[in-house]
Amino acid sequence: MGVIHKFFILECSIFFTIIILKIYIFLIFTPIIHFFLRWISSQDFDSLQIYKKYMNEVDFWDPWIHFQEIKKREKGYGQGLLK
Repeated sequence: MGVIHKFFILECSIFFTIIILKIYIFLIFTPIIHFFLRWISSQDFDSLQIYKKYMNEVDFWDPWIHFQEIKKREKGYGQGLLK
């Protein structure tokens, strides 16, 4: 149904609680809850976790050439490339 397994269990438990307690007016909110949980499920949580971990790293990718870093390289790995 487009929802993560854990969210589907939550959705079913809410639905059955509404049915058992006979509060049928709240059945109006079940499609809203379903589409909200479906929207949350469409987000890629793994890439968000990777991005958060990447942002906490001390070292980050910089697209510009830094001459002091090229000088630190070992011989044969572009050490004297930009003299």
